[in-house]
Amino acid sequence: MLRDRSIVVFSDDWGRHPSSCQHLFRKIAPFNRVLWVETIGLRRPRLTAYDLRRVGEKLRGWIAPKLGRVAGAGFAKGGERPWCEQPPTLVRYSPPMHPFYGNRPGAAANDVLLRRLVRRKIESLRMDRPLLVTTVPNAVGLVGHLGERASVYYCVDDFEAWPGYEATAIRAMENELVGKVDALVATAVELERKRARPGLRTMVLPHGVDVAMFAKGGPEPFELRGFARPRVLSLGLFDERIDAGLVAAVARQRPSWSFLFVGPRTAPRGPLDDLPNVHVLPKIGYREVPAWLANVDVLVIPYVRNAQTDTINPLKLRELLASGTPVAATALPEIVRAGGDLVPTGDDPESFARALDRALAARDDAAVRRALVEKDDWAERAEAFCAFLEPLFGDPPILPR
Repeated sequence: MLRDRSIVVFSDDWGRHPSSCQHLFRKIAPFNRVLWVETIGLRRPRLTAYDLRRVGEKLRGWIAPKLGRVAGAGFAKGGERPWCEQPPTLVRYSPPMHPFYGNRPGAAANDVLLRRLVRRKIESLRMDRPLLVTTVPNAVGLVGHLGERASVYYCVDDFEAWPGYEATAIRAMENELVGKVDALVATAVELERKRARPGLRTMVLPHGVDVAMFAKGGPEPFELRGFARPRVLSLGLFDERIDAGLVAAVARQRPSWSFLFVGPRTAPRGPLDDLPNVHVLPKIGYREVPAWLANVDVLVIPYVRNAQTDTINPLKLRELLASGTPVAATALPEIVRAGGDLVPTGDDPESFARALDRALAARDDAAVRRALVEKDDWAERAEAFCAFLEPLFGDPPILPR
C-alpha cells in the first residue's frame, strides 16, 4: 500500500454512489494525503427532474460549500446518508465548472479556471508534486499544468458510447488524455485494448467487492412482501443500457413471476411499464442492498448488447455473486469472463428465459458463487493499484508536455 504520498483525484461526488474509484480510495486515503476534486458530469444536461436536481446540488456546492458537502455527499429529501464515510486524510473540493465541454471555447474556459483553482488548492494543502489520477476525460486540460510528478487515467467506462453523451468530443478528449498521461488503468480487458497506445504502461484492474457485507443478507424488506415468487431483481440505474424489450418478452412468458427493477431511473417509458408482473421501485440505500439480494430468487444484469456494454465490467456483478443468490445476465464479455458457468447468459428471449431457469435451479450453490469472488476484495484491488502506481513517484519530476 502507498504511504505518505500526495494524490489528486478527479472523479465523481464523494459519497454520492459507490463508484470503483471511491472503493479504492477508501482503502488508500487513510495512509496518504488525497485531494478529491469533484467534477461535472459528461452527459449533456436535460430538462428532467433528475438533471435539474443535480444542477441545484452543484450550484449549492459552489455558492455555499457546507451545503455542497451535504448535497454532493448523496443526501436526499428523505435524509439519505452518504454510502460511505469520508476518510479524514481526504479533502473534497468542488470547484465551479460548466458542462459545455463539447466545443473548444467551452473546454478552454473550464481549463483556465480549473488550473488556477485546483493549483491554488494543492498549494494550500502543501502537496509537493502530487500524483494525478483522473477517471474522467474532461480533466485532460489539467494534465501537465498542476505541478504533478505523473498522471494516470483510471478508465472505468466507454463514455463515448453512452446514450446522451457527446461522443465526438469525448473521443477527442480521451485520445488527447491517453497521449499525455504516464499510465492507464482499465477496469475491463476490452477497455484496455481500445485505450492503450505503444509505450504506455497499462494495467487491467477488475472491480472488487466487499464479500463480508454482501454475504450477510438480512430479513425480508417490508417493500418486498406481497411480490409473488420467483422474484427476479435488477438492481441499480435503470437507463438505456437495460434491454427493456428482452425483459418484457420474458416477463410475458412468465406471468406468475415478479420482475423487479430497484434504483434510479433515467430511461423513458417503454414495453415494461404496462406489464402487471413488472415493478419499478425507488432507489434503496447501499446498506440495505444485502437484505434485498438475499430475499429474491434470481439477480439479473439484463444489459443490451452494443459497443458500450461490451466494454464494461459491471461493478455490481461481484456484489451479486457475493450475496450467494443465483445470477443470470446477457452475455457481456466481462460477465462471461468473470462468471463463467456460474452465471448463465442469454441475449434473446428464449436463451435469457433458459438462463433464468438454470439460475433458479442452482439456488443451492451459494457457497460456490461466494468462493468465486473471495479473492476480489477491495483491499486486494487497492494493493494491486498502489503497486502499479508506486514507480510513478520516482524522480526526476515529469515535466508538462
